[in-house]
Amino acid sequence: MKKSLVLLSAMVFALFVVVQADTDKEIERKAEFIVSLVDNIEWPEDARPSEDEEILIYVVGDCPELAKLAELAEKHAEEGAKVKVEAVSPDDDLSASRILYLPTDDFSVLAKVLKKISGSKTVTVADADEFARFGAMIAFRQDQKDSKLHYEVNKLVVDSVGISLSSKILEDADLI
Repeated sequence: MKKSLVLLSAMVFALFVVVQADTDKEIERKAEFIVSLVDNIEWPEDARPSEDEEILIYVVGDCPELAKLAELAEKHAEEGAKVKVEAVSPDDDLSASRILYLPTDDFSVLAKVLKKISGSKTVTVADADEFARFGAMIAFRQDQKDSKLHYEVNKLVVDSVGISLSSKILEDADLI
């Protein structure tokens, strides 16, 4: 009985470690993708950041990706464009953001944020299936088939504000 209990505990712990490792990899992939957008977006002339301008990535709420995003942004700033990550709430002024990450599946938060930034040249990235269908420019999809990062791009929303995403971003996306 005691051996069975020890074996069961070891199996549960091993499963937790595997799940945590997958989660950590997913967090890293999402953070890398979001920071890479800085180099893969062409803003229209009237919204193009100047060379010395700090590119702000706002994260609405707290999320596991926040620390990794800040780390990668700092590293990116050393190598190229200045990038800064800030946690914000949906009630904050979001107008300075170039990239806005919504790590929620709450439709009311999405609606509130999209209304606040309506007409802006802010690239929106959501971490919920289907959010691209509801106005986010990019939405991560949960796909358990492989470890690749899957996402949708709402090309109509992207094009409507005059932003161009690189072919590198578009070729791996599901376009809607």
